[in-house]
Amino acid sequence: MSDQHPTAVSSGRKTPIQTRPELSRARRIVIKLGTQVVVDAEGRPALGRLYGLMEAVAAMAARGCQPVLVSSGAVGLGARRLGIHPRELADKQASAAVGQGELMSLYQDGLGRLGFPAAQVLLTEDDFADPTRHANLKRTLETLLSLGTVPVLNENDTVSTLELERPAEDRTPIFSDNDHLSALVAAHLDADLLVLLSDVTALHTRNPGLDPTAEPILDVPYASQPPVEVQGSNGRGRGGMASKLTAARLAAAQGVPVVMASGLMPQVLERILAGDPVGTLFAPNPDPAAPSHPILADNPVRPLAQAAREASRRLAVTDGATRNHALAALADVLLRKTHRILAANERDLDAAVSHISNSAYQRLRLDEAKLREMAAGVRAVAALPDPLHHVQLRRSLDEGLELTRVSCPLGVLGVVFESRPDALIQISALALKSGNAVLLKGGHEALHSNAALLSAVQEALQAVGLPVAAVQGLEDRASVEALLSLPELVDLVIPRGSNALVKRIQSATRIPVLGHAEGICHMYLDATADPTMAVALVRDAKLQYPSACNAVETVLVHAAAAPRLLPLLAADLRSHQVELRGCAQCQALVPDLAAATAEDWDTEYGEPILAIKVVRDLDEALAHIRHHGSGHTEAIVTEDPAAAARFLAEVDAAGVYHNASTRFADGFRYGFGAEVGISTGRIHARGPVGLEGLLSHRYLLRGQGQRVADYAGPSARPFLHRDLPIES
Repeated sequence: MSDQHPTAVSSGRKTPIQTRPELSRARRIVIKLGTQVVVDAEGRPALGRLYGLMEAVAAMAARGCQPVLVSSGAVGLGARRLGIHPRELADKQASAAVGQGELMSLYQDGLGRLGFPAAQVLLTEDDFADPTRHANLKRTLETLLSLGTVPVLNENDTVSTLELERPAEDRTPIFSDNDHLSALVAAHLDADLLVLLSDVTALHTRNPGLDPTAEPILDVPYASQPPVEVQGSNGRGRGGMASKLTAARLAAAQGVPVVMASGLMPQVLERILAGDPVGTLFAPNPDPAAPSHPILADNPVRPLAQAAREASRRLAVTDGATRNHALAALADVLLRKTHRILAANERDLDAAVSHISNSAYQRLRLDEAKLREMAAGVRAVAALPDPLHHVQLRRSLDEGLELTRVSCPLGVLGVVFESRPDALIQISALALKSGNAVLLKGGHEALHSNAALLSAVQEALQAVGLPVAAVQGLEDRASVEALLSLPELVDLVIPRGSNALVKRIQSATRIPVLGHAEGICHMYLDATADPTMAVALVRDAKLQYPSACNAVETVLVHAAAAPRLLPLLAADLRSHQVELRGCAQCQALVPDLAAATAEDWDTEYGEPILAIKVVRDLDEALAHIRHHGSGHTEAIVTEDPAAAARFLAEVDAAGVYHNASTRFADGFRYGFGAEVGISTGRIHARGPVGLEGLLSHRYLLRGQGQRVADYAGPSARPFLHRDLPIES
């Protein structure tokens, strides 16, 4: 056998292939064959296509390459044999048991006729999770390859019940389909190339079957975020486009280039290895670290987070001028790509109009004015002083021993935000200005808008030579769950959304979480409140943007002022179509006022709805806010300086205002340029979180050979601890 089939040497760690012309030097090649390649539409073996691919595989082996096949198709073949359409778990297991034998006989017959034996290897998660089984697996595969045998791998669907049973969004497996399995195998075997063959010709910007304007993407640089719409499985196999993207990123992170192409194309393998522009090439990490654990990526988001970590290190030492140039470039791209961004937003609006509230629809909607505001906001962030490397403290511990404290970035941020596309630009701008990398997950209603905006951010980064991995997107809820299990790679999670979202994230991670659960804001109209001011401030706080978290939800009115204030307030708000709900005392003063329930005092409406309650005095107002407030923003309207001073001192909230609308609780209005969110926590950052909330600090000590031993014991040298001036 060794005379007939030259043995290739295991590749070992080497410089990964980066370009198409280099693909011709690939020697160890993992080829994943999807169900659509192996089985025809009737569930029969696609013999002509399959034998053509086996001829290409045999030709590789004959010239000293080491091809490894990862093949789907067993369930489809078995289902045809059994005459069933498997939907239940037991049917799928039975189909796999019947079809696996037929599948393997095809490979053994076809490759055997061409002079190469085929070896079946069926795998489960335990073969990767258990160190002993993993070592045995790798040793077996290396031996088979050294003997000129073509290994044919597949997940053992007969016993791998969990992944057939669970919906995709609930999976946290080592591998959940053959796409992921092939990526793991390629990484573990230190392959030169992974080829993912299905019925997909290439990665496209949109689903080409639904949108004829979809454009193919030929090359994806390492750690970039291609501007694509991820589609699900086609129903004949478990892997969809999201699965293929995850697999490609996993392999690329470990230094394995990936080509995603159509196995229906004649001579596709020959064309790929010839360097033809076939399919999509995912360039690999140019400097991958050697694997330190049997499971190279037990988490599909790990490669993205690792790339973000590397990008954050680069940003931390990038000068402020370069980061500002990136922001200026982003503002320019937003204006230059206005029509493309608005077209993407229009698709989101069309899809969402029938099932979201009017307030959510308005948050989702973009127009030219909003894009100009977004660009202006980015430029405002760029105009802020550079927050990095500021000396916050200088202290002489002793002569020649100086301590300084300097500002630095947090590192990698994970931000989950609502269906409000402009949040993506605000967060990205603040992250870049503060030297942090960020992983973003927006609401699914804004899928196309966020993809277009993310593409603009990455285009700006590329234009100034900064890593595009500094700002990346997460595809789905499962990606967020995976991110939350990476405390070693993510430094802070910021959720912007519902109370349920924030609480779920807080309970699911060991990563610090910064955010606010609710925005139940109050405005208290004191006994001396000016009527004109009070009405105007309530109207602004409720109606300027009703769905904002800093919109007022409950108005408290001093009993002495209620007879003169409530009729004016009700008339004004009703003229603006605000639904009012009041306590019994309010109903006595305002005709036809709906009764407020206990639930109203704890509700964040996000709509033109307002709860009103008459309180006995300032003490009762403070007690109500303590009991029902969310710690976000509270306001008093009064001409009494003593009442104002007491309110400002005693209310425990991130923002406490006197004679001002609660809507001022905003990073841009505070002069922060923008905000990544609002925090109601008491540790680290509180209120609108701008640049300062995204910073930490480091202590730098410069000495001249001092030892701690010199400052201890009976003859200890005393410390000076003398503060030094900080140079501006």
